[in-house]
Amino acid sequence: MTQKDLLLPNLTRLRIQFPTEYDFVPKTYVLADVKQYAEFLQERMRSKTCLWMCRPKQASRGRGICMVRN
Repeated sequence: MTQKDLLLPNLTRLRIQFPTEYDFVPKTYVLADVKQYAEFLQERMRSKTCLWMCRPKQASRGRGICMVRN
């Protein structure tokens, strides 16, 4: 078993190196990071009809995942 804490940084790095191969990753934010939280708020204001998936950092087996509209 593993934690996925480093999944986003690694996918982001790979997307920069290989943009066409890693274009399947949806826009993702780590809300504990102040800069990314501000980016998330801006994106949320731009796209009012989006559905967001929230996943807690330390949960496993889908526990704590929820879908949020606003």
